[in-house]
Amino acid sequence: MYGIAEAGEVLCTSLLYGQRGGYTPAEQERRERVRLQAGEWFEAGESIRTVAARLRVHEQSVTRWRKAWREGARHGCSS
Repeated sequence: MYGIAEAGEVLCTSLLYGQRGGYTPAEQERRERVRLQAGEWFEAGESIRTVAARLRVHEQSVTRWRKAWREGARHGCSS
């Protein structure tokens, strides 16, 4: 459940999807950045509605990401 980021930081990969979904590597990277940005905003206490609006995604997607983020946080995973 951990990934390695730049400068040796350990990232929680619970916000990432194991299945590539047919996306190109560039699209996968962009989507990963969006989910990691959402995680930063969850940590800052932003609401699902606010995160969805800021990222221009559906609230249901943000709800899934937040659930994964919370589950990862409970297991000592941080970004």
